[in-house]
Amino acid sequence: MKYKIALVLQKLQENRAKHVLEYEAVLLGYTGQRANGLKDALDPTIYTATHSAYDVEMAIKLLAIKVNKLNDMPTPKNMVNYYDWAIERLTLSTDVDVELSADMFDAYVRDGWPWKEEFVHTCNGYKGR
Repeated sequence: MKYKIALVLQKLQENRAKHVLEYEAVLLGYTGQRANGLKDALDPTIYTATHSAYDVEMAIKLLAIKVNKLNDMPTPKNMVNYYDWAIERLTLSTDVDVELSADMFDAYVRDGWPWKEEFVHTCNGYKGR
């Protein structure tokens, strides 16, 4: 089907703006959780280590386990380049209308990109924290 480029562009720009706001909010939650997790990992480790080599080695192993858990946290990804590519493609077109496949319509107009489900899932882990 064919659609008016101006209307598709408008939806893409609106969806891009929403994505940027959501990504920035989630990034704050993500960095806050990592910082708090690192602080939590360090505090008890420092206080449980005594001067014996065994206790220091055990404290280091415990710290490594806790830090590795932090590294398993999914990192939010900024997917703005997908919006920018589509916006640039349509902006440079000399056509008035554009033919979109069902998948392109879903992505450009309905914000249903192939990566969207994973992005939302990652975001839900960091919202409001």
